Amino acid sequence: MSQPDPIAPLPPRGDSRLVRRAERPGFCVANLGPLIVAIWTRTAVGEHVDLIGEAQREILREHGKCAVISIIRAELSMSVDDEVRAKGQDNIRDFGDSTVRNVLVVEAGGLRASFFRSVVTGLYFLTRKSSAQKVCSNLTEAVEWSLEPFAQGEEGANWPDLDVALVADEVNRFADAFTYD
Repeated sequence: MSQPDPIAPLPPRGDSRLVRRAERPGFCVANLGPLIVAIWTRTAVGEHVDLIGEAQREILREHGKCAVISIIRAELSMSVDDEVRAKGQDNIRDFGDSTVRNVLVVEAGGLRASFFRSVVTGLYFLTRKSSAQKVCSNLTEAVEWSLEPFAQGEEGANWPDLDVALVADEVNRFADAFTYD
């Protein structure tokens, strides 16, 4: 079976307004305006990071700036192999100047999740890019934080008529529909 074109928008999922850019078993990348959302429910692989980069290139052509939220669902193994780690660092370096916010949401509790969040925070620190980066456990908080530059009209970060609460609701519904189907 052939894979769908990773850039061509896919049919809507549920009642969310997010546009799916690519989907693989246990992974999806979508956007709503300049906000890119990636969701993992299974082990991350290098192709997933490549698909996020392809979506970023397209969204940046259209919007000039973007924000990225990566969501790790509780069911996912919290290990990251060397290929994914290297591609993730390359992505942050390549898109750091045009990505106004980059946030990782780890929706799990306990010591393992806390350790995983600290490892990712360290990776963010090592890339030393200008985009603001954060790791958290709450998706609504992540959306609100990611959209601050757009809500405040920072240079190059324009999203007319942005309703942060509405976008947070859309992202939460999209994530729930993807995870539990």
